[in-house]
Amino acid sequence: MSKETGRATRSCGCLRREKAVEKIANGTCERALKHGCATRIGKSKEYRIWASAKARHKNVPDFPRFYELTGPAFPGARLRRLPDGRFEWRRGEKLSMNLAREIRAQAAQGKTQREIAKEFEIGKTVVSDVIRNKVWQEAAQ
Repeated sequence: MSKETGRATRSCGCLRREKAVEKIANGTCERALKHGCATRIGKSKEYRIWASAKARHKNVPDFPRFYELTGPAFPGARLRRLPDGRFEWRRGEKLSMNLAREIRAQAAQGKTQREIAKEFEIGKTVVSDVIRNKVWQEAAQ
């Protein structure tokens, strides 16, 4: 109800979200939340990626701990599991001529395109294009 008009008002929900975040931050929230990233239109990017990681990997912490460790994802981020078992957000690696040469060298040594793509965090199509000299071509000598 609007104090001015005495009639019901419509809101985009910004104030409600701000108040909820404030209550959660200072510990006065009456509701027990499953996690802090739920939205009305679906699950957050972080939650969806956590669920996917939980299905693929062992020893993935529960969502609140996972979010505490990784923080929010930035635009274009991909989740990467480090050798020590931790997770972090990373951008895909941009190619250079040196990386293209390394990709070709690994392919020549017998590594599969899938293995190379995983190591360099790029798509298999990009690996294929590099190996076949469709992109990052060596200059003719």
